[in-house]
Amino acid sequence: MVDMRTLKTYLRTTLLLLLLGSPLALTACSSYAPVPGGDDTTNSDFYKNEAQFHEKMKELHTGMSESDVFKHLGRDADDLHKLDREATIAALYGREASSIKNLSYSATEAPVFIDSLSGYMFYYKNVERKHGFTTPWRVKTTEKGYNYTVKLIFKDGHLYEKPILSGGEIRNSSSKTIFDWLSPGRVMDAAGI
Repeated sequence: MVDMRTLKTYLRTTLLLLLLGSPLALTACSSYAPVPGGDDTTNSDFYKNEAQFHEKMKELHTGMSESDVFKHLGRDADDLHKLDREATIAALYGREASSIKNLSYSATEAPVFIDSLSGYMFYYKNVERKHGFTTPWRVKTTEKGYNYTVKLIFKDGHLYEKPILSGGEIRNSSSKTIFDWLSPGRVMDAAGI
């Protein structure tokens, strides 16, 4: 007859080995065991796909009226983030308005020029993430998609220059251990301590 204590020990050991062995078994046939990761999208309803987005940006040209630009983009001004004066100047010159001393305008013309500018910004992003165990304690994350920031600068109600486009295609891969996510600070934050 089998002793109950021995049976319980056997079952616990078997369960522990199964739990530790499962990720290894899943990764034996592939580079990593996939786990759902989710998508990260911003304004994905603006355009059908990345190609349509680029086509719309190429069709915008200097001198278009503000209303024509918004009509062409299929958006209202309220759909976009309005840039303040500093952000508008930074978009054009890559620095803050207070540090621009080398403008080709005189001291009296520069404020008039700056006041005639207005700017808008929006993000267009679609990133798909996948997570997977490469070992029982290491998680690999791959990201694929695109992330763009578009800035539109207007002077006296007309597009001052082509849209300022930054960002692009994303193809990232990173790896962390489960201990990176299970840090004492993160656990305490999750517990509300």
